[in-house]
Amino acid sequence: MYADTAISSELFQWESQSQTSETSEVGKRYQKKDGTGSTFHLFVREHKSDPESGANMPFMYFGPANYVSHVGSSPMRILWKLNFLIPSDVLSNSKVLAS
Repeated sequence: MYADTAISSELFQWESQSQTSETSEVGKRYQKKDGTGSTFHLFVREHKSDPESGANMPFMYFGPANYVSHVGSSPMRILWKLNFLIPSDVLSNSKVLAS
């Protein structure tokens, strides 16, 4: 399980893969310290599969995300600021799942 959760309507906490350190090439790219100008887009789904049918669940597109800060390394917990607000129904569900 990853520690991915909506913090507010515009902030999302995302956890990288376990081997990603803040000084790695990938970690630097997340922090935009590699000079590539990469852009990040957030796709989220509540569950991997439907509990009844077992079918894969679709992702919701939350839009572009901008690096704010991070804590830890291997994995990194990154705080992203979204360009668009998370819908209130999705946000309230996320807070229930995270508690």
